[in-house]
Amino acid sequence: LDIPAGAASPSNSIDGFTVMESTVTRARASTSKYISVAQDYNFTSGFVFTSPINMTLPITSGQGNGKEVLGLWNIGNNTWDPVTGSSSVNGAVSGPASHFSEYTVLSSLQPIGVTFSNIAPNPFSPDRGPVSIEYICSSQNSSSVKATLKIFNMAGKLIRTVVDGQLRPVGILNTETWDGKNDRGRMCLNGRYLLQIELDDAVSKKQSIYSIALVR
Repeated sequence: LDIPAGAASPSNSIDGFTVMESTVTRARASTSKYISVAQDYNFTSGFVFTSPINMTLPITSGQGNGKEVLGLWNIGNNTWDPVTGSSSVNGAVSGPASHFSEYTVLSSLQPIGVTFSNIAPNPFSPDRGPVSIEYICSSQNSSSVKATLKIFNMAGKLIRTVVDGQLRPVGILNTETWDGKNDRGRMCLNGRYLLQIELDDAVSKKQSIYSIALVR
């Protein structure tokens, strides 16, 4: 917080404030245009300022798309409102605030697809453990999408179905694993494989392809 001297209103009946940090609940995580990509910061309500202060909130690691703004909870409409004049830089969002309430960071909803992915370790050795597949889904039509993850060899043959049409939340980091075995439970040979992530939000579908190297 950047609070200029004398910015606090003389009408304030309290001389201090507190901040409570919590996880944004699923029911409040998204609106028709935005999704929360940070914690819920609940500042002592009723504390107002005669001139705007500058508030900076961190974006949760691995989330966001570079188009983030501050979000102010609108009690009357039971939704998050974007704060005009806020912008994102270096993993955080800064913007003006005229009073204390509940704030978070909002990211604009993107067309269906994968906005973030991380496959590690890659290459991986099944003898040392499975490969972790992290990804964040996006959709402008739903708060969750059907995800299907399949492993193919380089000849295009289906080797393993890791996830088959299961619902995954939008804007939240999802994690799956592959132990290097095929659908028959047999260990695959050394080599390079293709991971296909298909997302379906009932309006449209999107496929993304990634490479995974298996070394025993």
